[in-house]
Parts: sequence; C-alpha cells; structure tokens
Amino acid sequence: MVDGNCEICGTEIKGKLHRIRIERSELSVCNDCARYGDVLKPKVEMKKARVKVPGRGNVYDVDEIVSNYSQVIRKARQLRNLTIEELAANIKERASLIKRIERGKIIPEESVRKKLERFLSIKLTEPIEKIELTHSTPKTLTLGDVAAIKRKR
Repeated sequence: MVDGNCEICGTEIKGKLHRIRIERSELSVCNDCARYGDVLKPKVEMKKARVKVPGRGNVYDVDEIVSNYSQVIRKARQLRNLTIEELAANIKERASLIKRIERGKIIPEESVRKKLERFLSIKLTEPIEKIELTHSTPKTLTLGDVAAIKRKR
C-alpha cells in the first residue's frame, strides 16, 4: 500500500502504485492511469546505504560565522605571540590569505576556518536558530493537466 499522488491525473493513490513508461519517462501512477503506458516490472533492490533527504518536519541546526571573526582571529594569534607568517605556516596557508581574513576583506572558507579554529582553539561560528523545513503541497500541475493523452491501442 502506497500513499501519494498520481503523476498523470493528480489523484491520491490508495492501494497499489504502478510504475509505467511513456516514451522515455517513468511515472508513478494510479490504477486508472496505468493503461496509458507500458507497466514496468518492479526492480529487485539490493541492500544499500540510504541517504536521508530533507522532508516534512525535519529540523536542522544552522551555524553562521561570527560577525567579528577578524578580531577573534587577530586576538587569538596575538595572545600566542605569533606573526601572520608563523600562523600561516602552521596551518599551511598563505600569509596573504591570513592578512585579508584578519582585515575582514574575505570570509574564510570552511576548510581554512576549521584549521584556524583547531590551531588557535577558538570558535568562529555560532548557531543562529533552528530552522524547520516543511513541505507544503499546493495544487500542482500534473502531466494530465498539460498534455493530451492518447489511449494506448
């Protein structure tokens, strides 16, 4: 039993979902619309790792770089009595990059930010808030709304 909407007529599918091919497109359709294409045999799936895709009601923590990142880096470097060149050598980056970051001209990329945080024992990000991703399902167009479907002979 599968719940979802038919990709041709848009009605809610209650019961068996059919996978069909029309031209080169594969669609998930209801029992009534299955006659418009060639019904595909179910694929035998092997066990594999699954990646969780953001969906209805998932909550994610979002971090943002602190606004005074340049002063935090400069202060931590100076507390350790390091020159910009010494800091750059220790984290294997160019001194010109560190200078531009300390002047606030550029925001460090994630890899550089992590190196700076690790080496200087500082935190350059802060959580801004929890964002809840929701999935609304307004009336959307289906294939049946925009295409004239010829009956299969």
